[in-house]
Amino acid sequence: MQKNQTLVIPAILWILGIIIARQTALPISLLLVAIPILLLSSFNKKIRFISFCLVVIFLGILRFDIQSEFPQNNIKTILKNHSHITQPIQGRIISEVKSKDGNYSFILELHQIKESKVTGKIKFYTRTKNLYYGDIISVVATIKELPGSTNPASFDYKEFLDAKMIFGTGYSISSISKIGHRTNIFNNTVIIIRKYLRNRINDRFGEHAGFVKAIVIAEKDEIDAKRNIMCRAGLSHLLAVSGLHVGLLSLIILSVLNVFIPKRNISRIIIMCLLIVYAAICLWAPSVSRAAIMIILFFLAKILQRKPVANNILFASLLIITVITPNQLFS
Repeated sequence: MQKNQTLVIPAILWILGIIIARQTALPISLLLVAIPILLLSSFNKKIRFISFCLVVIFLGILRFDIQSEFPQNNIKTILKNHSHITQPIQGRIISEVKSKDGNYSFILELHQIKESKVTGKIKFYTRTKNLYYGDIISVVATIKELPGSTNPASFDYKEFLDAKMIFGTGYSISSISKIGHRTNIFNNTVIIIRKYLRNRINDRFGEHAGFVKAIVIAEKDEIDAKRNIMCRAGLSHLLAVSGLHVGLLSLIILSVLNVFIPKRNISRIIIMCLLIVYAAICLWAPSVSRAAIMIILFFLAKILQRKPVANNILFASLLIITVITPNQLFS
């Protein structure tokens, strides 16, 4: 192994830790004791490498375990004890509100159930109109645990939402009252761009718009039937925004920018910013996020006048993704 491929071993050990954590249950308290002890033992040169390896593995286990631990007031924990609940709830809409056949759906960040403070996110459905991203709402609703897939070959919607830390579905059984509004500029801008792109695709491609939206903005709501067929055929990747798409898009935009902007670093920074926005437009789809992170790391190396090492970039992106969401390793 080349000396400049410094991230390969740590990344492999980190991934090993996550895999071990998924198969076994080690107490977090034990890990919190073991890691400092191993760090202290690393001062001994004879066992430094072994100590380092164990620390990275234990950190991987710890990260996965922390993700799997939820407080008692989290909706995931609540739904473990009650398969469904019907109560007055309050929460904030943190996604675009989508409409289909008179029904509206969005991601709701829960604040309260009855009088108790609650955390966590659910996918919410209602017939109430005129709801928007950022609205804080109050409603009587039924919240249910997500059902798992019974067919191993089909798309697992529960696993998909679990990866996004969404642990239930909610249905309004009363009219919704707006009690506030809170947004942030970035998410609001992303939603506006996403709506614009969706409308343009619908106008341009007609009956084929569903497929185009799937491979351009990672919106697959209109091709659920086709997606299940493709999953069974092992071809679901054809309906995803792939890393190749992101790479080609970046290359085209970079080539255009280089014509008008003589300083390449400025072009690279612009591309990096655009990649973050595009990943957000695609709702941080795993394939887009992976490609965006790798391209950003490549450009960072260029800006810092370092030679990009393919393996380091690959394993660095793997580390970043699994630090943020360890379950991406199994998606």
